[in-house]
Amino acid sequence: MNIQLIKRGRQCILLICLIVMATWHTDVFAQQSGTTKAISGVVTDLEGEPLIGANVVVKNDPSTGTITDLDGNFTLQAPAQGILVVSYIGYQPQEIAIAGKTIFQISLSENANTLDDIYCSSRLWSDEKERCYKFRNNNQSGKYD
Repeated sequence: MNIQLIKRGRQCILLICLIVMATWHTDVFAQQSGTTKAISGVVTDLEGEPLIGANVVVKNDPSTGTITDLDGNFTLQAPAQGILVVSYIGYQPQEIAIAGKTIFQISLSENANTLDDIYCSSRLWSDEKERCYKFRNNNQSGKYD
């Protein structure tokens, strides 16, 4: 008789725990889904030219992001209090607080340090050796190996 009471007590405790966990999970899910909103904007350089394929990602959540289209436009579902990280090759990355805004106009400035050297290599499918050209600051006085 004592063993049956213990088993019944354990089953009741387990049932109560499951109910509490299910209720807590639905509350957390409802809170998270209520904090995201649709945002959009355009990413350009300092001269107003659109940056095609710029990365727009929510900070600390790399799975929430997109890239800009041919006109530099993007749309994204993001947390209302999140931070956007906008980056593009050859430009300084920028962090922007969402803070209640829904439309963004983002201008990135060039990062001259990353564009000093450009290496172009080609490999022919014949028995010739691989060729490598180095261009420095668009001045074609590079090396040939």
